[in-house]
Amino acid sequence: MAVKFDEAAYTVSWSLLSPEETTAYKQRGIDVLTKTSGLKNIEGFSLMEVRNSKQTVYYYAPIIEVSLPVPSFAENYMAKVTISGYMEAVKERAEARSSRN
Repeated sequence: MAVKFDEAAYTVSWSLLSPEETTAYKQRGIDVLTKTSGLKNIEGFSLMEVRNSKQTVYYYAPIIEVSLPVPSFAENYMAKVTISGYMEAVKERAEARSSRN
């Protein structure tokens, strides 16, 4: 994954490395994994929007494309579990950081 952090803009974006990027990293001695055959693409972004001292809106927009068919009930379950856990972790981290300031 290629991940870009922009702390000033409160954003994070990510995407899978292209085959050319994977090869270039490996040639530089950086061990990266090649994507699996069932995974077409992963990309997305997250953005924090501070509204006031007590309210922050967090946008999370992942896009995952697979090359194998996945039943919609399984896809919905995986998305719900993954996003719920991710959002809870972000909330806990933000609250812990806020309490230190």
